[in-house]
Amino acid sequence: MNRLGLLRLGVRVLLAAGSVVVAAMGVAVAPRGCVVRAQQAPAITVRASQLRRQLYPAPAPVVLPVGGWRMLKVVRVLDADTYSVQMVAGVATVRLVGVDAPEAGQPFGRQATDSVRARVLGKYVLVRAEGLDAYRRNLGQVKLQPVAFGPARAVALDSLLVVRGWAWAYAPGGAAPARAGQELLARNAGRGLWKCGTAEPIRPAIWRVYTKQEKLLHWGACAW
Repeated sequence: MNRLGLLRLGVRVLLAAGSVVVAAMGVAVAPRGCVVRAQQAPAITVRASQLRRQLYPAPAPVVLPVGGWRMLKVVRVLDADTYSVQMVAGVATVRLVGVDAPEAGQPFGRQATDSVRARVLGKYVLVRAEGLDAYRRNLGQVKLQPVAFGPARAVALDSLLVVRGWAWAYAPGGAAPARAGQELLARNAGRGLWKCGTAEPIRPAIWRVYTKQEKLLHWGACAW
């Protein structure tokens, strides 16, 4: 044999402290009388979470057609204004328009989420999509049907949330919210978020930028 014959590649994968270290070592087998130095490639460190995302990428979000009411089943309630609904193509995430509810991990979030979950989870609702938001969620209106496929008049879910004090009335771009009058009634009646006064609730956008210390300071002990 008068030339370089075989190149073997050994790969070692080590998992430690939440990271995956991949080291590649090339070993060359040379003809008799020749000396070839083994070369070791530099180690490549990849976080375990990154490796999982690369091996198991998240499926593309299911996009609802814009316009038209569809009767869909709610299979999960992420928080008071965000839900998963079952489609033929898979599960779609719907973000309710017209309101801004406290997230599950902030004050009043669990109560608001549980209140909505008790009324929609496992039930059929009417959904009308209006496009996607920056997180690729379907923005849409949702109505509750007292009896699925029945003749009774449907109830707008955003109106219910605001009237019960489970969410703020909201409109993007600083516009006047359509449900502002209903929010004022909930405030004056001390419902839900407003049970302990109008200064107690903190909007999700503000809560997300708080530090850990600020969140502990503003958590409060009030609950409805």
